[in-house]
Amino acid sequence: MAIRHIYTGKYFRQGLTHWQRVLVRLLQVAPFLVTASLYISSGTVPAAVNCTWYAVLGQSATLPFLFSRLIALFSYLPAQRDMKIGEYCRSSIALRKAATGSAICLGATAVATLAFVVLNPRSESPTVLLCAIKYAAPALAALAAHMLEGGAHYLGLPNRNAPPQAAHPTAR
Repeated sequence: MAIRHIYTGKYFRQGLTHWQRVLVRLLQVAPFLVTASLYISSGTVPAAVNCTWYAVLGQSATLPFLFSRLIALFSYLPAQRDMKIGEYCRSSIALRKAATGSAICLGATAVATLAFVVLNPRSESPTVLLCAIKYAAPALAALAAHMLEGGAHYLGLPNRNAPPQAAHPTAR
C-alpha cells in the first residue's frame, strides 16, 4: 500500500489575467537586472572608495541579498497560477524580503560612498559620485520591485481536497 500525500491547505493566486501576470514577471526581472548590472559596474571601478572598509561593508552585505533575489526569481517566474503555501513563501514572500534587504544595503553603500567624497575631497570625486549614483539607482529599483510585489493582491482560495481518512480503525 502506497502513501498518498494530499495537499489540503489553501491556494494563493494573484487576481491578474495571464498577460498581466507575464507583465508583472517582466517587471520583476527588469529591476533585478538593473540592480545586478549597476552593482557590478560600480563595484569594479578602480577607485579608492572601493577599498575603504565602510563602502566594502555595504557592498559585501548586498551580495547575499542579490543571490536571494535570484533564487526567489527562479521560484517566482515559473510559479503556477494557484500556488500552495510553500510555493507562495518561496516566491512572493522571499522576493519581497530579498528586494528589501538589497535596497537597504545598496542605499547604505550609496551613503557610504557619498561619505567618502566628504571625507576625501581631493579624491576622484566625479568617479566616486558616479559610483554613488550607481548604488542609489539600483536601491530604488529594488525598492520598486518590493513595492510591486508588496502591492500585489493575493486571493486565498479554499482547497477542495478533504483531509484523508485513516484507512484502518487502529490508525486513528
